[in-house]
Amino acid sequence: MSTGFRDGLRVLAPSPVHRTPSLASLFIAVIAWTAFLFAIVAWAVNIHHFIHKDSLSQLLYDVAADSLYQQHGSIACAGFPAR
Repeated sequence: MSTGFRDGLRVLAPSPVHRTPSLASLFIAVIAWTAFLFAIVAWAVNIHHFIHKDSLSQLLYDVAADSLYQQHGSIACAGFPAR
């Protein structure tokens, strides 16, 4: 067996001294995973909004029009197109 191959196996072997990760490295790992998951959720929400943009806009428009009509009567809604 060549020396280089043995050295490679030695690198792959587990260390005899098991060190627990420090609190700082765990904190950094938690921040990294949180940022990663937040990015995935933000991407999914963005895609969902892009797909349903027209229906969401229409829903918000209808809710605003109904609310305005209930608060101020038909005079306030005169500028809205009839449904």
